Amino acid sequence: MPKTYDKKAWLEQKELTKEENLKIIQNIVNNFKEDPEKILEFIDFQSRFYNYSTRNTMLIYSQNPGASFVGSFAALKKITDELAKEHRLPNGELPYYGIKKGAKAIKIFVPQQITYLKNENSDWIQLSKADKQLQLEYKKGNIESYQRLGFGIGNVFDISQTNLPIALYPTVISEGFGEESEVHKQFAEYITDFCKQHNIEVRDMNEETVTIRGLARNDNIIELNPLLNDTGRLSTLLHEVGHELLHFSVESNIMPISQREVEADIYSMLMLRRYGFEIPDSRSKHFIDNYNNLNDKGGKLLQESFDHVMKEYSKTVQLISTEFAEEMQTAEEVSDQISMVMG
Repeated sequence: MPKTYDKKAWLEQKELTKEENLKIIQNIVNNFKEDPEKILEFIDFQSRFYNYSTRNTMLIYSQNPGASFVGSFAALKKITDELAKEHRLPNGELPYYGIKKGAKAIKIFVPQQITYLKNENSDWIQLSKADKQLQLEYKKGNIESYQRLGFGIGNVFDISQTNLPIALYPTVISEGFGEESEVHKQFAEYITDFCKQHNIEVRDMNEETVTIRGLARNDNIIELNPLLNDTGRLSTLLHEVGHELLHFSVESNIMPISQREVEADIYSMLMLRRYGFEIPDSRSKHFIDNYNNLNDKGGKLLQESFDHVMKEYSKTVQLISTEFAEEMQTAEEVSDQISMVMG
């Protein structure tokens, strides 16, 4: 006998899932408060998901700590289908690289328009919870209604839940830059150029000191201690870029100094991990010391800081990705021209 669709039970389960997700987020925040070093693990994880909100990243982290690249069923299908066309089987058939059978979805919050209807008692109720008669009158245009943005539950999957061969992961997931000192130096130079293109000057301090590593000024100038080695210079530069992007507004002026330092550290550590660098112990200690100085009851300030930082971090990653692509295209064009001349 076929199963009947129980709409009421489905809606109740959906609400329960939302409540469960909120509890998961709160538990993670509570754990961070008890052991700030766990935040460092989360920062490493969050660096991979610059296009997801903090609370959705927390949900992904709680359900699949090993996730590296997630997307909706449709998004991953598009990616894997395109790769399948590029890697046909010897007999010419397309391999199936899509989601594995039985893969368990990762639950996250997704934005959705929620419609409210006014019933005969002048009460506003959700369209999904209205009786059939009220829904019918709404479709006929006889019921007053309005819409607002809300959040429901959506499903995403990690790339490891597909049949895509591991050898093809690098075509989907960006590779890091390594961690050698010379590479730190090169990336610091790139970030310096990036700052210049966005009207931020980076220069050495006039006086040598062992107490100040760097300084972000409110006139779009970053000063770095010339005594810093390559690794320390990169970490400090990214920290001060975080200050430049985050903390020269009227709202930021009333923010506690420790919170500003925490946010700049989060930005620096997200950038370091995004591009494959280890977080220096000095940066980790600086972050933990400043977070411990915050009177962050319930982890509210930490959540606010992550949300604040992620907006600028996401913009930076997108800008860097675009500029890298443009540089690569220019390099290829120059190479083609050289090949034609040498032809």
